[in-house]
Amino acid sequence: MYPDKKYMEGTDAKDLNFAPLSSEILNQLYNPTKNINFFTPVIMKEPFFSDDNLSRNTSSQSYIRFFHAAHSKNSIDIYINSQLIKKNINYTSMTSYICIPSGTYTIKLYKSGTHQNPILISNTKICNNNHYTFAIIENSSKISILMLKTKNKDTTSYKGIHVRFSNLVPSSPLLNVTIDSEQQLFNEIEYGETTSYVDLSPGIYSFEVFPKDYSLKKLIAPNVSLASGAYHTIFAIGRADLSGSHQLLIFRDI
Repeated sequence: MYPDKKYMEGTDAKDLNFAPLSSEILNQLYNPTKNINFFTPVIMKEPFFSDDNLSRNTSSQSYIRFFHAAHSKNSIDIYINSQLIKKNINYTSMTSYICIPSGTYTIKLYKSGTHQNPILISNTKICNNNHYTFAIIENSSKISILMLKTKNKDTTSYKGIHVRFSNLVPSSPLLNVTIDSEQQLFNEIEYGETTSYVDLSPGIYSFEVFPKDYSLKKLIAPNVSLASGAYHTIFAIGRADLSGSHQLLIFRDI
C-alpha cells in the first residue's frame, strides 16, 4: 500500500475571508461518543448526519466534525468565528457532522466553561463538497488540528468496505496495520500521517496495529463488521511513552 501524507491546510492572513455562521448551523446538535475502555474500538454504524441535512447539501457546502485526540486535555469547548459550536467535548469523543458553507473560518478551542486563554487558535479554509474531520492532537504539549478530508467524489457504487488508517500517537515509531494477523494493510505509518482508503471485500475482520520494531504493545480490534459501501477511519491514539494509554478507535466517515 502507498499511503498519502496527512492533509493539513494553512492560510495566510491576506487570504482570510471569513464566512458567517447561520442560525441553522448553530442550532444543529451533535452527539459525541462516550469515552471507551482501552483497546476497545468504537464502530460507528449509523450516519453522522440526517437525511434532511443531506438533502440540503449543495456544491458550495461541506460537512465538518471534530475528534478530541489530545490525551492531556480534559473537556474542551469549540468556537467557530467567535460563536460557540460545541461544548464539553471529552477525550476520545467524535462529534457528528454539521453542514457548513465553504469559506475560511477561525477555530478556537477553550478549556470547557472558560472563554479566556484559548488552547488553540487556527485559521482553516473549507473547500466545496467535502467531508472534513478535524482531529485535535497533541505533541510535546503543543495542541494542533490535523485535517482529514473525504471528498464526496470518492464515493462510488462499490459496495465493499473502504478503510484508511491515521496514526495520532505522538512520537510513536512507524506503525503497521494488518488484517487477521496475516494480510498487510498499511506499512510504516508515521505520526500525523493518514493513509489513502483501501477497498476490502465485505466481511468480518480483526485489525492489528503494532510498531515496525515491536517496541510497543500490539493493539487489536477483533471481529469488526463494517458497513458495506461506507468509508471508515481507524485511529490510533494515546501517548508514545505510556503504552497503557493507547487506544484503537474506528469511526465511519461517510
